[in-house]
Amino acid sequence: MSLPHVILTILSRHEATGYDITKAFSQNIGHFWKASHQQVYRELNKMSQLEWVTSELIIQEGKPDKKIYTITDLGRKALLTWFEQPTPYTATRDEFSAKLMACTVQSTALMIEQINDLIPQAETMIQQFQLIEKQCYAYPDKLNIQARLERLILRRNILERKMWVEWATEVKEQLTLTDSLI
Repeated sequence: MSLPHVILTILSRHEATGYDITKAFSQNIGHFWKASHQQVYRELNKMSQLEWVTSELIIQEGKPDKKIYTITDLGRKALLTWFEQPTPYTATRDEFSAKLMACTVQSTALMIEQINDLIPQAETMIQQFQLIEKQCYAYPDKLNIQARLERLILRRNILERKMWVEWATEVKEQLTLTDSLI
């Protein structure tokens, strides 16, 4: 997946400013894709050059001027082309797992410390995501298609983090056992 296609998806729903798009990344899209303010504006500039989006400058009094972006027909075609391509299962690049492999030549105590720090962080994220689910998606059968899909993405994040906590707990137990054998 690429950032421009996520932005095109947002603009397919409604026109938006760069600020609006960045805000979406800090809210519901942030569960599965991260992008900084600078990345969004850099991509919008590239997409303008490719004629995937157009923008209209709105002059405001007492506030900075703003640009409202709209997807073009060419942008819709680019989004459709991307969407029609088969999606490979995403390979995981996981620094934590790479460090776990290094435990054969490094102290497991440092890894156990990291796990002790990370498990509560993951549990906090799970609680935050569950709160969002309860507040925004409490009645799944009554949601429109956009909200149903957003809920499914949120559910994936909840389940992945729960599984990670379960796995990390097992890793910690095994590392502790390994330390006692040395």
